[in-house]
Amino acid sequence: MSAGKLSKIETGKVRPTFQDVDLVLTVIDVSQEVKEEFLAAARAEATDVTAWRLLRRTGPWKP
Repeated sequence: MSAGKLSKIETGKVRPTFQDVDLVLTVIDVSQEVKEEFLAAARAEATDVTAWRLLRRTGPWKP
């Protein structure tokens, strides 16, 4: 991960991907238990973002 991307994640300009979260947690050497909790939250967030993006694209009135 580049320093620029990390900076954008820190300032909130870009949302971190699941892979970004995994990489940062690995680099700072958190315990596996804590890492699993953060990764579960990141996975849930990515799922929500994708669902809202699809809903916005198709609209709630289309099947």
